[in-house]
Amino acid sequence: MLQSSIPTKFTIPFGNSAGAGYIRTIPTASQIGIQNGAASLTDGFPPLTFVAAGAGGVSPFGEDMNGILKQITQWNQWQSVGGPIIWDSAQSAAIGGYPLGAIVMSGVTLGLMFISLVDNNVSDPDTGGANWTGFQISQTVPAMQGRLSYTTGTACTLSPVNGGLMWINGLNYSIPSAGVNLSNGILSANTLYYVYAYMNGLNMTLEASTTGYAAASNGVQQKIGAATRTLVGMVYMNGSGQFVSQDGSLQVLTYYMRALKRSRTQFSASRTTTSSSFSEINNEIRNSFLVWANENIDFAISGSFSNSGNGGATQISFDGNTGEQESSAVGITSVSYGLLRGAVGISGIKVGLSEGFHYATLFGAAVSGTTTWDSVNVSDKAQTTITIGLQG
Repeated sequence: MLQSSIPTKFTIPFGNSAGAGYIRTIPTASQIGIQNGAASLTDGFPPLTFVAAGAGGVSPFGEDMNGILKQITQWNQWQSVGGPIIWDSAQSAAIGGYPLGAIVMSGVTLGLMFISLVDNNVSDPDTGGANWTGFQISQTVPAMQGRLSYTTGTACTLSPVNGGLMWINGLNYSIPSAGVNLSNGILSANTLYYVYAYMNGLNMTLEASTTGYAAASNGVQQKIGAATRTLVGMVYMNGSGQFVSQDGSLQVLTYYMRALKRSRTQFSASRTTTSSSFSEINNEIRNSFLVWANENIDFAISGSFSNSGNGGATQISFDGNTGEQESSAVGITSVSYGLLRGAVGISGIKVGLSEGFHYATLFGAAVSGTTTWDSVNVSDKAQTTITIGLQG
């Protein structure tokens, strides 16, 4: 058959403007014994309309003919413009379920289609009914348009960004405009969790798990052993079992739609050391954060410090390990001239951190005497500060 053989489409159904006395809806149940000669979907035109009038028969009703032709051509019109067929509970019940291979559109997610895997399928695919498989014609490329962020100490939220679609188990789903919340209710203190999105029936839901993730064939990161869970972020619960994202503790990290984050810590009182080897000055200035594998951390230290002997020095350390190469120092090589004062000005990029929870802190040392790091901004002093920058 040729494409040019397409028949004329119905722009309006048959009998579209027929008056009320000339057309009527055809009932399903038989009308025999109710109205002689009336048509129904059960009988069609009843036997009495096939009997001659002189033998007691009746003529068929013209409004029935108009009615059935209108009902038929309404569907012709719908199909000719590509109207979707959505799963229908009444239709399913009436016919005993959809047949093998039947294709229906989701009534919830635009562009999502379902194909029946069995005959007599009465389950609703939009509520997770069995024996359907979903596919999307218009959305075959994974979309990752959600950002996980801190909301309160008891909740963090996956919010839609730039369209708000999230690829889960082979399909793109819309993130609700109000976002999807994760509660801290059953999460343990001082514990790292990965956050996954999954579909619970019609509802997008978040799950926190200590189980890691791996890339699917299309590159989407999924929970190990559970392809229905898509990675959206990472959290580290504080000592009270709460979410935290503030200066000094960036412990909610999104995987997608990342933005630059900054965290700053400082000394609230002058801190000192007399140690000649580098060690942590004071844990008050620790700056905690989360990082994804193979990502770099920008760091900067500013402030001022002094030494009462022959000199002192400052370094930044990650996780209490050996200080980084970048450092600041003041000192003399011979006779002491009293108090030595210098600026702390260090910046750099930390590479090679493992994925997960880390902290930055200050290491200091004194050649001799006491080295002091300042905690106020005045004319000759500057508050000692650590600033961390990362994408998350």
